[in-house]
Amino acid sequence: MRNSVIGFTLTLIAGSAAAQSTSACTKADEIRWEEATIREGIPAIIYPSQARQEEREGSVRVQFTIDGGGKVSAMTILSTSGYQDLDTEAARAIGARVYPQMMCGGIAKEYTTAQTIHFRLHHVPAPPAVPLSEASAR
Repeated sequence: MRNSVIGFTLTLIAGSAAAQSTSACTKADEIRWEEATIREGIPAIIYPSQARQEEREGSVRVQFTIDGGGKVSAMTILSTSGYQDLDTEAARAIGARVYPQMMCGGIAKEYTTAQTIHFRLHHVPAPPAVPLSEASAR
């Protein structure tokens, strides 16, 4: 089970052209929603077994609308991974999640946003940063 979660990263986009509110929400409303969504973590994603066996990787960008109750009411794949099983799993995971309500002026509103899910099997950590004191001495 541990391996099915490792290697996933999620990019949440709010306040951009790809993440437009269908109501008059402010930038502060969007930031509060984004922070609440990030606190709850990424959707429960299961790496498709056939993709894992074939060592397939890819990124899927999904645009979706969240209704006033926090459920996904519409979804579109903006950018495919190139593999139907990875795209399907990203859509399933995003659609299965209940999101925080987008509150605009204290009223729950429908909201459209986008997420990118990266399917990666081999995560290579970045090398540690050189301390500033050492970097300036070079």
